[in-house]
Amino acid sequence: TGRAMIGKKVEYYEYEHFEDKPSERVSKGPAEFLGFGIDYEEVVSGAGIFSTAIILFGDGTVKNVSLEMIKFIG
Repeated sequence: TGRAMIGKKVEYYEYEHFEDKPSERVSKGPAEFLGFGIDYEEVVSGAGIFSTAIILFGDGTVKNVSLEMIKFIG
């Protein structure tokens, strides 16, 4: 279940964009997984809802990020 994952370490990624080559996913460091969440993106036909990960960084910052931007590491 999702509860078993709470407190696990994750690696967080962001896409970096370049003018001369395709964007790539780059590690931005470790964080702690707090739970699953949801977010939405407005599109022409309405809202697209998707699952997210809520993560906590060592400095106390909390982010709600797309699931493909984390990797469980321990």
